[in-house]
Amino acid sequence: MDFWLGQWEVRFTSDGKDAAGTNTISKHAGRIFELFTAPGGSDAYVGASITRHDRRRGIWVQEYWDNRGYRAWYEGAWQGDRFILDIAGRGGHEAGTMRLVWRDITEDALMWDNEQTKDGGKTWASTWTIAYKRLSQPK
Repeated sequence: MDFWLGQWEVRFTSDGKDAAGTNTISKHAGRIFELFTAPGGSDAYVGASITRHDRRRGIWVQEYWDNRGYRAWYEGAWQGDRFILDIAGRGGHEAGTMRLVWRDITEDALMWDNEQTKDGGKTWASTWTIAYKRLSQPK
């Protein structure tokens, strides 16, 4: 997941309005640490995750939580040119019904989707899309 390292400006739509924030991704002791912040005064959204590679299973495992009480675990790997982590049955969702997708990855930009399926994975719809623009490279 080194493609994700660095500091990013993020843009998305929230409650029908364009919004922006930052996402800082760093690597320490072989783990990827994320801190997502979206301005909003006392109601600002803050999310964090720790992602590690499970060598035994050959997949990445992510634990995510936010300041609104959401907590979930994801597991996955590269699928073609996209990096996909499927929900692993926490956060009020059944395993395999939601996923995180990193796509259109370049050195300075990428797109991220939170996707949901209601038909067992035949089709997926994005519930939240974030456009990333790199602010700084990892050190």
